[in-house]
Amino acid sequence: MNNKDLFKVNNRVEIEREDGYYKSIIQDIKDDSLYISIPVSEGSYLPLHENEQITGLYFNGRDILKFTTIVTGRKIDKILMLKIKRPESYKKVQRRSFVRINVLLDTCCACMNKTKELKDITKGQFNGNLDIEFFNATILDLSGGGAKLSSKRELFLGEIIIMSIPFDEETITLKSKIVRKEKDDNNVTVYGIKFIEVDDRNREKIIRFIFMTMRKQLHRS
Repeated sequence: MNNKDLFKVNNRVEIEREDGYYKSIIQDIKDDSLYISIPVSEGSYLPLHENEQITGLYFNGRDILKFTTIVTGRKIDKILMLKIKRPESYKKVQRRSFVRINVLLDTCCACMNKTKELKDITKGQFNGNLDIEFFNATILDLSGGGAKLSSKRELFLGEIIIMSIPFDEETITLKSKIVRKEKDDNNVTVYGIKFIEVDDRNREKIIRFIFMTMRKQLHRS
């Protein structure tokens, strides 16, 4: 499909950031520019600046296309819009990788030095130089790219942790980064985490667990 025919007004766009995806809508298209609403996530707007490079997802029917482009300006026409260059290339990504479900899973986590390798932890190579501190937490939701976590231990933005995800038949251990910190309605601190250095095999296990859980929840209802 020609690029000029691919992008359509009112189709959804999501801008990728370290702390998740910010939702937007294509408001207008002119020549080689797309005009999108200011991206927002859970009530927080994403400040973007002219000439800033962005990565995003474009939702076109059943397809999700990942692209990279730059912000070229702003425009006000009843609402404030961002002007971005029409992406010249893109790649199709799997929709199921972005499915997120609510769960309640008890887990064990550990804070670790950013320079240490996950294999040092999983192989039990503990020594005085690893600076490891274990703590309990609860996984509140889960996707192929990250999770939401609650814990009594205070964590900090940018902190690197390892966490175990308990499945029915096995437990996998992943290296993760704290990318969001907020209070819920009960004033409990909730952390958004992003999986880093996750291989395709473990990501596929997470996605498979998500869809199995969704089927079980459907049957119960």
